[in-house]
Amino acid sequence: MKRIQVGLTDVRAADDIRISYDFERDGWKIEQASVFEWEAGDQVCDPCWKEVAFLQAWSQEKQSDR
Repeated sequence: MKRIQVGLTDVRAADDIRISYDFERDGWKIEQASVFEWEAGDQVCDPCWKEVAFLQAWSQEKQSDR
């Protein structure tokens, strides 16, 4: 699965998000990390990404008035 990670380079405190396309649900999945601290010596440091939003690919499609 391909995804992009978006974060601020400003001094503002804001968590990064990850965006990927979910082909099974036909839309965009947005995730945020839920873990930010790890034990000393933790070799994995898994941020445990969690889905926080889902946007249908076609949700803004205009409906015709027929």
